[in-house]
Amino acid sequence: MDIKGSDFRERLTAAVNKAAADLLMKVHDEQIYAFSLFTSGEEEFQYVCASANTEEGLLERARAYAEERPEYVGDIGAKKLRWSAPDWKYHDFSPDLQSLELPAGSGRDRDSRLYGNYIYALRKLEEKKIFGGITPRVILLVTCGDIGEEFFLEGLKRLNPPGASKTDFPATENILLVKVTRNGKLYKDDCGEPFEEAFLKAKIARRHFAPP
Repeated sequence: MDIKGSDFRERLTAAVNKAAADLLMKVHDEQIYAFSLFTSGEEEFQYVCASANTEEGLLERARAYAEERPEYVGDIGAKKLRWSAPDWKYHDFSPDLQSLELPAGSGRDRDSRLYGNYIYALRKLEEKKIFGGITPRVILLVTCGDIGEEFFLEGLKRLNPPGASKTDFPATENILLVKVTRNGKLYKDDCGEPFEEAFLKAKIARRHFAPP
């Protein structure tokens, strides 16, 4: 199976579109806020599945966790779980994506091509406007197990319009709040100071960003 060719990419796109349509049927009147392609890790991708969450599902899971773990009591529970795809109510919900076999191979080149296909499929989903009637706009993402900030932000910036997202994301013990700006950089709300990519890679896990 050729990653560069259209076969896998088109089958992935079709499966993503069907998963999104199926999700609308599953959630009934719940408020969807995120839809993601979820893979095994930041490298050596082994599988891909669909993951999504609703505001109602987020609160349900946060309350359930709080009964067992005090660190999830109160608003902090929902903040910790909002972008943790494996904890979402509709994680790995699509049999069409579950059955989709990734092209064989390994290495960075394969990962890069596969990631590009994930982005392509989600952009095509956006063009289909399957979530077009939902406000606020559904955030599209590529996520994985043990996700880091750089991987998360890459998908966030590539799949969502500038300024569309006001996102709190757990960075180690902190809550990272980000805004995608018109030039693709992130800005602090207090002074509008841009953070260069190199700084983000080295320091982002130890910084607190104010919400835009």
